[in-house]
Amino acid sequence: MVVLWSDRDVTVRFTMPRTVRADGPGHGSIQRAIDEADDGDVVVVPTGTYEPVFPGISSENVYDSAIPTLPKATIRIRKGITLSGENPDDLDGAAATVLRNVWIDVRTSDAEATIEGLTLLEGHMMVYYCSPVIRNCIFDTCYNLGATGPDGDTFLPNPPGNDGYYGESVYGGAIEIV
Repeated sequence: MVVLWSDRDVTVRFTMPRTVRADGPGHGSIQRAIDEADDGDVVVVPTGTYEPVFPGISSENVYDSAIPTLPKATIRIRKGITLSGENPDDLDGAAATVLRNVWIDVRTSDAEATIEGLTLLEGHMMVYYCSPVIRNCIFDTCYNLGATGPDGDTFLPNPPGNDGYYGESVYGGAIEIV
């Protein structure tokens, strides 16, 4: 509520959310479109399969033969944007907008993110200390990777030689929430 005691000029400014297309000029990737977007903007991923080429971890150093490949890129969401397929209200549209071999890392603090109308295939989503809205998404053949921890003797001298168990990779680990 605003109370004015006499005639005054009042200027009100507001911005409408922008739509930033991942295939738009100057973007070339979902991450670049996210980086350009501001809180409240919508980043639209075009229908099709997005499988980025990334010179990171390759399938040559996978120890668990149950999981054929490791993800090759991570999409980082650090602001309150909406990451959306072109038809987020239609599950057929979500099924036709595929992020393959991608990990999505969501860590927002001031505003929550929304992820909608996408299929995550052979990937993983990590949600850290926030509560994004995940709507009309399909998770298919997703997994979480296990790892070997540090030598147990370093932290627990008794009993000696206690290295603990090796971590194991598992299917069904679509979303990791911390």
